[in-house]
Amino acid sequence: MKYIIYPTLHSEIKKGTVWTYYKTDSNLIKIKNKEKDKSIIVAYRFLDKYFEKLYGGDLESSLDSEAIVVDSYYRNKLKLENKEIVNLEIKPVCKYDFISKLKYLSSHPDEVVKITFWFTFLSFIFSLFSYIISFEKLIKIIIHIFNCLIELIAIIFKITNH
Repeated sequence: MKYIIYPTLHSEIKKGTVWTYYKTDSNLIKIKNKEKDKSIIVAYRFLDKYFEKLYGGDLESSLDSEAIVVDSYYRNKLKLENKEIVNLEIKPVCKYDFISKLKYLSSHPDEVVKITFWFTFLSFIFSLFSYIISFEKLIKIIIHIFNCLIELIAIIFKITNH
């Protein structure tokens, strides 16, 4: 579908959202620029009358195209220009698609969100690694206890048989 690209207001810069008339229950959407073969995963908000008033009523969409409000970070990723009419494919991201959610967080325009994501992700990896090491040690301890019990039972049977 064809969309007219509009820049975001200053207050919306680096929020990681795109405003569009596209309706979905998902809070994340995947936008693909078919002409340049570039795509992003982004949080989406519905363009309603309140936003149009806030924006200043400059969103003139026609029957052939719809308005989409994108900040410069995502426009650059998709290789889009302001007021350009472009063919975009928009799809909702499934709520169980964790890979897409990780892509969204790792490429978020806000540096604080990116740093928080990477620290959390690395903490998770290190925790997982430590659990694996701990589990391996636990298995060795259980095997050792099991072998000791077998030896103890063998000794008890030797004593009772004499």
